[in-house]
Amino acid sequence: LTGATSLREFNLTADITPGDLGSGQFQAWTYNGQAVGPEIRVTEGDTIRVTLTNNLPDPTTVHWHGLPVPNNMDGVPNVTQPPVQPGENFIYEFPAWPSGTYWYHPHVGHQLDRGLVGPLIVEPKQEPGNYDREYTLVLDDWVTVDGGGPDAAVRSSSGMMGRGGMMGGGMMGGGFRSSTADDPLTEPIYSAFTVNGQVASTAAPFRLKQGERVRLRLINASAATIYGLRLAGHAM
Repeated sequence: LTGATSLREFNLTADITPGDLGSGQFQAWTYNGQAVGPEIRVTEGDTIRVTLTNNLPDPTTVHWHGLPVPNNMDGVPNVTQPPVQPGENFIYEFPAWPSGTYWYHPHVGHQLDRGLVGPLIVEPKQEPGNYDREYTLVLDDWVTVDGGGPDAAVRSSSGMMGRGGMMGGGMMGGGFRSSTADDPLTEPIYSAFTVNGQVASTAAPFRLKQGERVRLRLINASAATIYGLRLAGHAM
């Protein structure tokens, strides 16, 4: 990619903060204290520079899901980079290309199950603009029960995890049940499913006008869940 138009700088702080998805408070793992991390929205050809600050008790990284970034910016610990240790910073820098809908998340253990997701939108240099409104929908499955999630020696009754039944126990955590209850947990129990960081009963509706054309950017940031999507009153 040549001819970058501008340098776009962002800051992400990974931390443990009190969270409420509409289903009760718990200790969430967040970027910038948000259930869904800040949207990174740039134009194709920009250079993205993100400074990650790790305030978590564990090492972490950021992976830019779907973007063909330079190998040393890909965020896979001990493969493309050393993991970012607690209290340390790391600067990611890469070109925004090609245009599309992407997202970012850690690539360490069960961190994705506890939160730590955000949208990354690369707009084309020449946008057709044949729509009236645009919304980004980040779908996510969560482990919210302190002591009953990634650290607990509990098991599900089946290897089928999440609504819709995608096999496995978290994208980063492996999908095999242990033989005894004392073995480390390999299948988190997902206790909340959200749209833009809120369960259905508290999620804010999108306000539209009849006849408008609406672009929906759909991101499934879940670790292990497949969704069936419906729009009330409309045929998909």
